[in-house]
Amino acid sequence: MSTHHYLPMSILSSFACSESWKVVPASDEIKARIGLADLNTIKQGQKRHWPICVYEKDSHKLTRKPAGKVCSQTGLYGILNYDDVLTRALIRFNIEVNNPDTDLEIRDFREFMHFGEKPLDPDLIERLRIGEIDNEFGALLPLLRNNQQLNQEQILVILRFVAFARFRTPTWRRVYFPELYARRLALFKQALMFLNESVRKFENQWGINIDTLNKAIDDHLYHIAMVEYSSKQFNPLQAFLEPKILVLHSKESLSFITCDNPGRPYHPDYLRMMYSDPLPGFADQKSQIVYALDPKRCLMISSNSVYPNFSYRDVKANEVRAINTALAIMADKEIIFPEPTTSVFENWLRLDELRPIRRP
Repeated sequence: MSTHHYLPMSILSSFACSESWKVVPASDEIKARIGLADLNTIKQGQKRHWPICVYEKDSHKLTRKPAGKVCSQTGLYGILNYDDVLTRALIRFNIEVNNPDTDLEIRDFREFMHFGEKPLDPDLIERLRIGEIDNEFGALLPLLRNNQQLNQEQILVILRFVAFARFRTPTWRRVYFPELYARRLALFKQALMFLNESVRKFENQWGINIDTLNKAIDDHLYHIAMVEYSSKQFNPLQAFLEPKILVLHSKESLSFITCDNPGRPYHPDYLRMMYSDPLPGFADQKSQIVYALDPKRCLMISSNSVYPNFSYRDVKANEVRAINTALAIMADKEIIFPEPTTSVFENWLRLDELRPIRRP
């Protein structure tokens, strides 16, 4: 099963650091070799091997990792039991339900099971759905980095991408998803209740009964949710009144960092309380979402009516420090730095005292 990045390589690669050798605990001779090898790797364009400076919250150490092993997890969105006909039917049915171009009408269990007749790629969700949103957003990065204006369709892509950033992380799957499990499970099973009678008719043919169907839904609810959350119909930021997009640009020497759990709404006046406070309501005009594009640019989403719908703004070092502090606190396990230094936060922040945040 493939390795899935929950921070896209288009973002992560911009934090590659040719001086990451400085954090390697080795002799000067070995460090020199690593530095030379890193320069060659970056020149060759093999982004998965590019060196990244990563602070690990668990070990409290700044380390050097290849990009392919940062903000990634094997089989995060991979489909379990993809050889099973029922599993394939569930996943494909859900993809079609969330396809606006499909007029789906299922009359009985036989038609439902037809969705499972074709082989299924275990990385279908990553390749087909998540890959699509990453590619759409990646295509906008050159425009954002050149201060170009965007049309409404492109703005919606940004809002959809940043909203999905929170749901796609292992943190959300591990911490928050179980809280939604019972409610979403009931809703999805309710949507399939019309199959009850037809399942009994075909029980002998398929070797499946209602209990089997319910268990399959239990096992794959996360994958079903990922299909929905990555669809073009899912954009919770659009539910708020005119969310504003600011592209912040740091012209000073201080750079933005990023982390493995970006896209979390927070209140900038209460950074020290982010651990235990519930997520702020986005209708609060002081709450915001930040998502670093590269060391010099960061998206900020806000509902504050004083901002234009879409704009670019230069920021000073104190604003960069505040955003970096928020990103470090909201990180689960990994904080990504563009260079081998951690002196980019508010003075009161102590990295070695940070713990994984309670709510993603």
